[in-house]
Amino acid sequence: MFVAGLDAHTRYVVVSVVNRTGELLVKPTRVRVEDRQRLLALLAPYRPLEVVMETSSSWPWLCEVLSGADLTFVLAHARRLRAIAEATYKSDDIDAELLARMRLAGCIPAVYVTPAAQREWATLIRHRTALVRQRTMLVNRLHAQLHTRGLHLERGRLLTRSGWQWLKKDAWPHLSAEQRAVVRSHRRLLRELIPLIRAADRHIAAVAATIPEAQRLMTIPGIGAHRALLICAEVLPIARFRTPNHLASYAGLVPMVVVDSHKALFWKQVLPKLAVIVLICFFPVLVTTVDGLRAVDRDQIKLLRTFDATRWQAFRFAELPAALPAALSGARIALAVGVIGAYIAESQTATSGAHAGLGHEIEADLTALQTPRAYAAAVVLFALAIACFYALSLAERKLAPWAHPSRGETS
Repeated sequence: MFVAGLDAHTRYVVVSVVNRTGELLVKPTRVRVEDRQRLLALLAPYRPLEVVMETSSSWPWLCEVLSGADLTFVLAHARRLRAIAEATYKSDDIDAELLARMRLAGCIPAVYVTPAAQREWATLIRHRTALVRQRTMLVNRLHAQLHTRGLHLERGRLLTRSGWQWLKKDAWPHLSAEQRAVVRSHRRLLRELIPLIRAADRHIAAVAATIPEAQRLMTIPGIGAHRALLICAEVLPIARFRTPNHLASYAGLVPMVVVDSHKALFWKQVLPKLAVIVLICFFPVLVTTVDGLRAVDRDQIKLLRTFDATRWQAFRFAELPAALPAALSGARIALAVGVIGAYIAESQTATSGAHAGLGHEIEADLTALQTPRAYAAAVVLFALAIACFYALSLAERKLAPWAHPSRGETS
């Protein structure tokens, strides 16, 4: 199996091919959009082939050109490709090769490749929406001119015959010369737009009549040809949604819960990292502390008890001084290992919204093939671990000086 990564642009396409073992067979090669035969010839020796590219305005024509035997077209969700979308350094060559390697590793968030006929439905619906938006903009500007003169007309009435008669008879004397020119020009534009919208509505009704799913939707009260075709263009085939909940989420029908951003940031990013670090650092400190408590001289405990010392006094004057050096030694080990734990926590939470930290930086650089930057971040982590180790060693000499006698005392 072979995988080709395509980074498409307006005038050219960058192609890179790797095999199943990750060997780069075709280095990133730039092919102009007009030279489609060269693109096919470049990919022809590699079968079976999976072609992966990001969602963009160029994917429909590439899908049509590359459709053929032993070729699978994979469309990647551009916003969920965090390795490319959030990369510090971006280039066409890196993106094309990265797409191929991510597909080989199973890290591509694929989306549904809409058939050509269904894309035509969406184009028709969006064309009608654009025309209606232009009509609404013109009507709003006419209302704005009326408001400057203290005139008011109900929404929607301006497009009726009675509304235009009111505008000519009652409102016209109150308008200035420039405002009258605006009304004339907008009226002329509306006369051109309204027939286009009606023609689009007729075409939508004709297209919806040929789709069984649209006919079934139109039996529901409140759903006409426009809404039926819109639903068909967006959700067909319905079998691509695993459960009704997936369909509701895709359609934006699932209620959203708004929480405090600071609390969400803490629970989503900070708390998981702290939990991982605490779990990694806890056991070295626990084991060394228990060993230190077990190493307490039993004769000292018996001596304190003969002087009628309490349990707290025995702990303070015998057990704590004996266990503190061992606990601090465990803390030194835990701090050094905790830096590694912080890296693990940041690298694991990078996919859930974390955008900072050396762990996230190393993961992002490795995914984006920025090996020198990843090694530089690793060196910083190494230096941080050493600095924490020696800082705690100095603190240990201050907190437990009896565990580090001077040369004169030892002699």
